[in-house]
Amino acid sequence: MKNKVGPLFWAIVAGGGVALGWLAHFSPFTDQTPQYIYRAYDTPAVGWLAVAWLVALMLALVITAIYAEYLWARGLQ
Repeated sequence: MKNKVGPLFWAIVAGGGVALGWLAHFSPFTDQTPQYIYRAYDTPAVGWLAVAWLVALMLALVITAIYAEYLWARGLQ
């Protein structure tokens, strides 16, 4: 199993990304909330696009973490 990146590695990386994303944008202790991101743009459409992109990226990380943990639990490499 040397020199091989497996599902556990990707579960940890994706989980870390979710934690950092939550701390940076969704926690009560941040200045960069989705509302702030929305208001940072001149037009509402672009603000909504930016917030939707953030949510999509967070969902992709959550799905990746869950699927990698599932593969790891099944013992697949």
